[in-house]
Amino acid sequence: MLLLKAMEQITIKTGERDKVKLGFLSGVEVIYCGMPNKETFSVGYKDNFGNQGYAMNVFYPKTAKTIIIKRTSFRVIDVTPEQIIIELVATT
Repeated sequence: MLLLKAMEQITIKTGERDKVKLGFLSGVEVIYCGMPNKETFSVGYKDNFGNQGYAMNVFYPKTAKTIIIKRTSFRVIDVTPEQIIIELVATT
């Protein structure tokens, strides 16, 4: 688990996940799912509500500069089929 501060970068390789701790009890588990084609990349995240858990897979264009995962904004620094480098911008 990584306590991430604004403007800190994290690198996630394809098929790996990283739990980004945003506060005392809040966080988001980010999974980089790779690039299904040259123009698109996919990021998944896990969440739960009570005893119900779920995962979402969200697709973004390769040109996306900012992605939002669970009301948290990340800036995309670099994205390749092998890895993604993102940094925390803001939480709401």
